[in-house]
Amino acid sequence: MIEVVALAGAINSISGAITSSIQAGRNLSQLAPQIAKLGALDSQVQAAEAGKHKGILSKLTSTEAEALAITQAKMAHKQAMEKLRETMLLFGETGTWEAFNKNLADARARKKRQLEELSRIRKTKELIAALIIGALVFGGGSYAAVYFFVQTVG
Repeated sequence: MIEVVALAGAINSISGAITSSIQAGRNLSQLAPQIAKLGALDSQVQAAEAGKHKGILSKLTSTEAEALAITQAKMAHKQAMEKLRETMLLFGETGTWEAFNKNLADARARKKRQLEELSRIRKTKELIAALIIGALVFGGGSYAAVYFFVQTVG
């Protein structure tokens, strides 16, 4: 997953490449990798907005800077989509915008499922690590308490 701060720049970069390619006359099927990247970035913006990009411990960090970065990424995505719509309607073949939206929705859905699975796995790993550390601290503390009790009493 890309850092939230870098999302806006990545969205602008990918949408610029798609726009230039359409203006140069490339077909939508030739742009599938860039469309998939734009869909993945949009999914990451949505995951960041929902807070699913953070683990258990990282939720304690600052939210103001992150909120600004998410807002910038959403605005960049909105501007990019508007520019792509205009470009496709002007330079693309008939139905290009509709086909693009279908491909983008498919890519977005795939990436969303992938990000949710990765988030679930990361949270599970963090929970297991926290339980192991807690068990070690509890075991060590219990051992020390029994040891010192035996030393003082016995």
